[in-house]
Amino acid sequence: MEIKPLRGYRYTGDTTRDISTVVAPPYDQISPEIQDRLYALNLHNIVRVTYPKDAPGKYGQAREVLDAWLAEGLWVAEARPAIYPYQQTYTVESTSVTRTGFIALGEVSDYAERIVLPEFGTSMMLPLGEEVTIEVVPQRAGEFELTCQAGVLHGRLLVRPAGGRPRTPA
Repeated sequence: MEIKPLRGYRYTGDTTRDISTVVAPPYDQISPEIQDRLYALNLHNIVRVTYPKDAPGKYGQAREVLDAWLAEGLWVAEARPAIYPYQQTYTVESTSVTRTGFIALGEVSDYAERIVLPEFGTSMMLPLGEEVTIEVVPQRAGEFELTCQAGVLHGRLLVRPAGGRPRTPA
């Protein structure tokens, strides 16, 4: 996975530096009631862009809202790309939870485009539609794990002794 900095946008519409009225949770955490509350909280709340109210053409309207804010200078692009750390604290079943992370650009790739053979300390690109030969020098016969680059897809590499016959899996 490749992670790169991005040029984020900063809200400049409030000189008090209090951004609490213009931020919103991730869209999949917003109920219709929360959406209404965020809309009422501030005319410039980012929910109007990230999770607009249901209406025909709502995403086109969201783009128009963002373009207008940018033109008005309410949201301004940062001068330099950066990786943005953040912390979110919220409550789950009366327990306080703090999540720490970062916001950056991340490469989206097909899990199966790279095979990883951890036991052999190697990995290889698997171009779509092409035959690929992977050369490894095993020190012993046996089964060895192989995975995709994300560790989501798993398989086995079977190494037989020289001159040995294939074994029937149990």
